[in-house]
Amino acid sequence: MALFAELDNNNNVLRVLVSNDDRVEANGGHQSQQAADDFGSYTPFNYEGVKWVETSTDGSFRGNAARVGGTYDPAKDVFLNEQPFASWILDDNNEWKAPVDYPQLPVDENGVYDYSTTYNWDEDNQKWIESS
Repeated sequence: MALFAELDNNNNVLRVLVSNDDRVEANGGHQSQQAADDFGSYTPFNYEGVKWVETSTDGSFRGNAARVGGTYDPAKDVFLNEQPFASWILDDNNEWKAPVDYPQLPVDENGVYDYSTTYNWDEDNQKWIESS
């Protein structure tokens, strides 16, 4: 199974559709422009679509798996997830990171992490808030 992301003029992902692996292999192979062009020859764009780019389900190529609402960075040849908050920045692995590190989880007397404690990002105050 091959997946192709439809992009608009701003490289926003509009939708992700499935193609037949055999057809992709017969038309340039995975990650090729020829395969993307072939996919476009039988799959019409929606009203905003301008380009098809192959993506992976697990992020094994082109960074992350393409998601509706995410974008494609042609300079890096990677898909980026939607930016969660305006203050978050991309790290070297093309993942969005808060400007403040996620808090250390509490540890009990046996050294076991308390995974029931969670934190939510407070964009207005630029900090993590413990949620109950």
